[in-house]
Amino acid sequence: MRPYLRSANVTWDGISLDDVKEMNFDDADFEKYCLAPGDLLLNEASGSPNEVGKPAIWTGELEGCCFQNTLLRLRPHGVDRGYLFWFCYYAALTGRFGEAGRGVNIRHLGKRGLAAFPISVAPGDQQRRIVDWIEEHMSRLDSAAAAADAARAKADALAPIALQGLFSSDWPVRQIAEVARVGSGATPKRSEPRYWTGGTIPWVNSGAVNSRSIAAPSELITAQALEETSVKLWPRGTVLVAMYGEGQTRGRAARLEIESTCNQACAAIDFDRSLVNGDYLLAFLNARYEASRKLASGGVQPNLSIGLVKSMEIPIPDLDTQGEVARRAETVVLESVRLAKGCAGAVKRSGHLRRAVLAAAFSGRWDFDSNTLDAVGPSSEPSGSASKKVV
Repeated sequence: MRPYLRSANVTWDGISLDDVKEMNFDDADFEKYCLAPGDLLLNEASGSPNEVGKPAIWTGELEGCCFQNTLLRLRPHGVDRGYLFWFCYYAALTGRFGEAGRGVNIRHLGKRGLAAFPISVAPGDQQRRIVDWIEEHMSRLDSAAAAADAARAKADALAPIALQGLFSSDWPVRQIAEVARVGSGATPKRSEPRYWTGGTIPWVNSGAVNSRSIAAPSELITAQALEETSVKLWPRGTVLVAMYGEGQTRGRAARLEIESTCNQACAAIDFDRSLVNGDYLLAFLNARYEASRKLASGGVQPNLSIGLVKSMEIPIPDLDTQGEVARRAETVVLESVRLAKGCAGAVKRSGHLRRAVLAAAFSGRWDFDSNTLDAVGPSSEPSGSASKKVV
């Protein structure tokens, strides 16, 4: 039994050893498929054209490690290893390997496709300079992307803290059940066409709460489903809380902008409008998102319950104060969204710049001495290079 790598182990950030499988290799197969430090591994196939040929360099972390047929191995000769890696990275990132592959839904590059793929080879003395130039710029882009991700994480963490600061401990506190009717919904049997076919009544699932404002149904059910099952129709303005769900869904809250039913994974809070401002309630529930998640109980997938939602305590100042808190909360949320979008945009621009760096490096138009593009115009190959197969 020997460790082996497969396509899941090859990522854009290098080789991942988080999940390495083992299988039996006889002596002949071991000799054929054993990896040596410095081997380039490429993803052989993918349903995404921009993932075909995704490369990584094996540095020998596991002794006696082999590779599976979902990967292609390159051992370069006559060309700098780093140069070949970045050329493959560029060919994969831009979908050129995918275009060269065969297949419709899944594109396969294959050993023959890779062997026949032309590579523009700069003169030997320029290859290392090109690699150094690429890696210098990639390092800067990595730092910029990491800084943007860190800023986004900080913004995400600060928003709930800012929201919590809007609620005073001096205000009178009441349980949600004292100021609202709380219930849940149901999912009519999928095996009964009369509950779904030709439906006209909105029905939402717990995933809808991730939008904060629910203006469209997840699906439509029939009037017969409303009459014959335990599903309930909730008025516009009702606040839904996800009692369970994958990832970060559990504990999220959103407001219905339409009259709708919901599934059993949602707690519906139909509050007393004379006592509670809907925007205030929504802001409070989202401010206590982490606390709500900690209330959940259960094994593999902890859940909230109707009883837990009913017993949640909420400060209830006068309606004017609630309105002012709601307005401030909206400002906090909008600013948080703006910051998140700005950080996401910076990460996206970093991706575009990576392509631009690689395009310049392999276009033959970059003057590495003056650090500027020449005035000749685009070329398919580095100046003085030859297009050939290097495998």
